Amino acid sequence: MSIMVHDPGLAVGDSLVGTSTDDILAKLTPAAAALFTKIQSATPAQINWPTTPARAHGAEIAACSSFLKTTSLASALGVATIPEYANTAPGPTDIVTLESTALSKAGFIDCWAEISDSARAGFYLLLNNAAVVDRIADSLGPDSQEHVGKLSNQVGAEKTVSNCSSTQTACDLWFTLGDDAIFVSSTSSDSTAIARAIIDQAR
Repeated sequence: MSIMVHDPGLAVGDSLVGTSTDDILAKLTPAAAALFTKIQSATPAQINWPTTPARAHGAEIAACSSFLKTTSLASALGVATIPEYANTAPGPTDIVTLESTALSKAGFIDCWAEISDSARAGFYLLLNNAAVVDRIADSLGPDSQEHVGKLSNQVGAEKTVSNCSSTQTACDLWFTLGDDAIFVSSTSSDSTAIARAIIDQAR
């Protein structure tokens, strides 16, 4: 159990200057007492770390491979081999984070694989949500670092929104493929190469 004290005046003339530890604890005591009273009356289910049921092993891996086989991912990145995609479905004993739960509830499928001990490559699938990329494109202003474009083999209204450039290949890239939205973000691999490989496999 930890308690964080927020001092709103810290950056503009510290309001705690001249206040003793005993003074601070005296003011915290009523709030702490109420908190511990609530905890004492809580049920085990309320106190336990939240969990979600484990999904079938391999379900997400199959979805990832259907968009880009790891052999094609390796070829796009110019490496000999890449292991199979990691199974991101939580196991029965795994701690479920707020981020992973939010992504799952939003419909994102996380596809990633280790390239080496210090690098990984992957992408997110957001099925039947191509409109997300349209909304991102429509929200860009004249000073935005991102730009709208189209990759080779994209057709019709398909588009990309990215901050990628010839000097910045490890970048953030959203693109549409049919009715689906796909997000590629990397600090160690070529995001555009991954996106092109996904599109080429579909075509």
